[in-house]
Amino acid sequence: MPFQQALTGHVFASIHEHHDGWLIHEAAGQGVFGILGETSVAAQTATLVKEMEEAWSRMEAMVHA
Repeated sequence: MPFQQALTGHVFASIHEHHDGWLIHEAAGQGVFGILGETSVAAQTATLVKEMEEAWSRMEAMVHA
């Protein structure tokens, strides 16, 4: 990451184009290093939504400035 997509994007595009169910996958766990202690999926999701809403508000403020 972040070069993963640049290096393999054409391969994944072809896999999806041909609907090859044996090879299609979605990446998961790329950000697990950011979890610093015991938590739950609900708590992590709530944090993700809160941070997304804050980022969205900042972007809207820039657009309307």
